[in-house]
Amino acid sequence: MVYLNRLISTAWQRVPRATLFATFGLLLTLLSGAAHAVLLTYQGNNFTSVSAQGTPPDLYTTSDSVRVTLDLPTVLGANLTLAAITPTAFLFEDGVQQIDQSTATSSLFLFSTDAMGAITAWSVLAQVSSSGLNLIVSDSRPSFGGDRGQVIQARPDFYSQSAIVELNPGTWRYVTAVSEPSTMLLLLGGLLGLVCIRNRLALPMRTN
Repeated sequence: MVYLNRLISTAWQRVPRATLFATFGLLLTLLSGAAHAVLLTYQGNNFTSVSAQGTPPDLYTTSDSVRVTLDLPTVLGANLTLAAITPTAFLFEDGVQQIDQSTATSSLFLFSTDAMGAITAWSVLAQVSSSGLNLIVSDSRPSFGGDRGQVIQARPDFYSQSAIVELNPGTWRYVTAVSEPSTMLLLLGGLLGLVCIRNRLALPMRTN
């Protein structure tokens, strides 16, 4: 047992402190980078008008609404005037359909902000054009204003439906993705524990 303890002690003493602290610093960097991902989310108001032709498999209702999630590298800048931005990922939903960056054939993201960076106007949309049209739009401008969802299928059986809420824009808010505190504490505590163990084993061993 004494020999095993000495073997472990010798092995740990050969691990440079610089290596342990470099690993500790790398972990902090990774955790801080993960904490800075920014999600911008939109919750629209419920649709006030719905219509349909044919027999859509899933009908809009006045309980549905437009929801948008944008994955951004940072928050929007100040004093923008319908400036185009490019999210790293996005998701549009309207209660009937979902459109994201992997399925959209076209998309648009325009934002205006005030001097503090708060959103004052926007025009965002995502659509899929194939055998018909799938479209989700949110536009706060009075001349275009409204949230709208639309589904048109041309074949094999035609149907069309749409839902809209006019001149009653919803709310945008930021959600910062932060690593779970328990996970961070476990990882950091584990590294600190390794450093302490190394220092303890590095002390001269008492012999009886």
